[in-house]
Amino acid sequence: MRYPDGGGLSAAARDRRERVRLQAADLFANGVSPPEVAQRLRVSRKSAYDWHRTWETAGRDALRSAGPASRCRLDAERLARLAEELDRGPAAHGWTVDQRWTLARIATLIERMFGESYTLTGVAKLLHRMGYSAQRPVHRAVERDEEAIVAWRREVWPRGTTTAAAAGAWICFLDEAGQGLRPPKGRTWSRRGRTPVVTVSGRRSPRISIAGMVCVRPGYRPRLIYRLLVHRGRRGERKGFVATDFIRLVTAAHHQLDGKIVMVWDNLPGHHAHTVRAFIDKHADWLTVHWLPSYAPELNPAEGIWAHLTSGVLANLAAFGLDHLIRVTKTALKRIQYRPDLLWGFLAETGLGLEPP
Repeated sequence: MRYPDGGGLSAAARDRRERVRLQAADLFANGVSPPEVAQRLRVSRKSAYDWHRTWETAGRDALRSAGPASRCRLDAERLARLAEELDRGPAAHGWTVDQRWTLARIATLIERMFGESYTLTGVAKLLHRMGYSAQRPVHRAVERDEEAIVAWRREVWPRGTTTAAAAGAWICFLDEAGQGLRPPKGRTWSRRGRTPVVTVSGRRSPRISIAGMVCVRPGYRPRLIYRLLVHRGRRGERKGFVATDFIRLVTAAHHQLDGKIVMVWDNLPGHHAHTVRAFIDKHADWLTVHWLPSYAPELNPAEGIWAHLTSGVLANLAAFGLDHLIRVTKTALKRIQYRPDLLWGFLAETGLGLEPP
């Protein structure tokens, strides 16, 4: 819990701050000036002067802690029960139309559970004290197999890192994304009550498809290797990558990295095409593939690249046309290539380590 005593600081934090104030009082008694006290105790001058004024008028005991600023009507046991019920979700309490916790619903839940009536403002303050905040949820597919994902982390991934370490191979994560002229929405400042308007194209095409590989190896700078496919909306033009495109990308990565590859790939049908399978079998001397469990994008650091693009340079982009979109996307990807710290961050976000067990 963020604020254990129903709001404000914990008891330990209050004791720690009280000790600082009492140290300041002892220094004042020895003739130390407030600016010197601020420097010694690493506090602001304003705090030092306020303490000095209190010490002069009311003495040393006036600087002791007065306890928590406010008391919550729900004790620690009730707050723990409330947090447990909130974590179960709204559907568990009868709100099955959508899956949103609103302040009104939480106020109703508190009254049902404890007979305590809270205003919406009071509920908001209570949630902040409990360490809750309003957040945009992450969508998860109903078809996810959580046990398979746990097993993949526990069994398949360690096997892949062991194989890569033994062969001195690169571990490469491959994923695809697409973007049209209609940009993703991004937050921006605007006057209250005036929703900002971004003029964008209403056409579904043209668009670009991106296939990217995040390649990592202990002791080496991480690499981003990508290919762009442009779809201009012409008749008979391919709209996305096919098996031969993936084969060419993996081959190019092999030559560029100049080493063996342990590929981590999702289960899209195009990745299991007969030509791809034949390619993997033919080049088993330098290519090993481990398939990700279905509906587990959080295991692929390449997903972090697409999130970085859509929340950054592409958000609210009023592209003049397809060529402008291509230029902006390529520039952004090139910048990512020269930021190894960012690529390592995408891998860290997955929680996957490179060291073999």
